[in-house]
Amino acid sequence: MAALRAGRREAAEQSLIEALRLVPNHADAHEALAQCCMECGQLERALRHSQAACLLDPKSIDYIMTRAAVLIADGQKIAASELIKPLLNAGARHPRLASLYARVAPGLGHEQPALVAVERALQERLNPLMESQLHFDATALLDRLGRYDEAFAHALLANQLAAKPFRPESIVQAERELAYL
Repeated sequence: MAALRAGRREAAEQSLIEALRLVPNHADAHEALAQCCMECGQLERALRHSQAACLLDPKSIDYIMTRAAVLIADGQKIAASELIKPLLNAGARHPRLASLYARVAPGLGHEQPALVAVERALQERLNPLMESQLHFDATALLDRLGRYDEAFAHALLANQLAAKPFRPESIVQAERELAYL
């Protein structure tokens, strides 16, 4: 997991494969490998591992969200919606779930309920990256609904949150690295 978070997908993948060799029914390893495979564009493997994780623990919201993300990446928006919608209807308020729903909603004519889920998620305490993503999701949904002024306001907020602040010390560091070369 540390290798995956550090962006070392190849090392992470090898570790996860070894973990599954040792413990084939390790749901967390299946879920992490599904994410890793999805990021690498290996959707068939991602589908297989996300399904395994869900079968091992069908009540895990995290596994269901990963499965839904893989299904979306594979173009299976209806199947993803069938996983997401019951969780939202049951009152789940996870921001990633709202974001996933926002991604499948336009193809299903569910823009308004997805917007409600996104707005509800935006009321929670979120990290700036997730908050920015939800504002981008709201932008797309509002745009499809023809509510352009509101969409623009969300786009501004999303871009402000996504912007990386200028750090002068990064220039000094870059100059040191270049001088070293």
